[in-house]
Formats: sequence, structure tokens, C-alpha cells
Amino acid sequence: MQLKPTGSITISNAFGHKVATIPIDEQNVLPGAIRKVNANWKTKWLFGKYHATLSVVYGKDRQVLTASTAFWGFPYKLVGLVLVIRTCASLSRSTVAIAVAAYITAAYWFTSSTSFANPAVTGARALSDTFTGIRPVDVPLFIMAQLIGALAATLLARWLLNAEPTKEIQ
Repeated sequence: MQLKPTGSITISNAFGHKVATIPIDEQNVLPGAIRKVNANWKTKWLFGKYHATLSVVYGKDRQVLTASTAFWGFPYKLVGLVLVIRTCASLSRSTVAIAVAAYITAAYWFTSSTSFANPAVTGARALSDTFTGIRPVDVPLFIMAQLIGALAATLLARWLLNAEPTKEIQ
């Protein structure tokens, strides 16, 4: 006997609003076989707590299987950039530009999503028609997240470094 489960994963944000529904690809599952199903949620920005609920229907009797979990999303790339800026500014202002360029280059080179740390880049990506583009309707949320991340990273860096940026002697 074989089964062909069908269903979806529903993702909701902390306020209970549904933000995505990911379909589960129908595939044969044989009894005693490993039941591994891959599903991808292609999103570019997460901040806060999310809930994922799996709902799958299978078998002749259309049995329903449900499971749920919670997870957190955090804009770590933006926080990392602000920490780089704050750390370099507190040590030597002349290294800030090089460090920021190196950080963004590394984020772009080593990840598929790149680092959306610059609101101007976010606006430009909204005008592009590539796989790394952003839907124009999502731009305000990206920019809001960038500002929140910048504030959080600044507060974190200030707390970690416990120092104001050094003032250059003129």
C-alpha cells in the first residue's frame, strides 16, 4: 500500500496574521520508508516570532495529520553591519569605510540573499526583475526593518562597547 499525502504549511506572525502558505508536493510514501518532505519558504526578511502549522491529508480515509512549531526571525546581517560600524568608529574612524565595504562584500559574496542594509539598495531592488528583487509592496517593511535593526544594533553596540565614538583631534 502506498500513500500520497497532500497539504500545506501555514506560517503566521506573532499577531496571528497569515504571512505564507507553502504547498507540500504530493509524492508517494511507502510503508516503512523514510517520510521526508522538503518545503521551502522564500522570504527575505524576518523579525519576531512566527508559528508554522503543517496540515497533511493522506490515505484512503483522508486522515489528517497536523503538527506545529514556533520559531524566531532576526535581521542578523543588519545588526552585524551596525556592530562593525560602531566598533570601527570607537577604535579608528578611518577604518569604517573599508570595514563596511568588506562586510557588505562578504554578505553579498557568501549568501544568496545579500545584505539589504541600505534603503537605497532596497529601493533599487524593487525596480529590478531578478530573483533577488523585492516586490514594491514590501519596500516599506524592508525599510522599517532596517531602521529597527539599526536602532537595535546601535543600542547593543553601545551597551557592548560601553563607549561613545572617539572624537578625532583637529
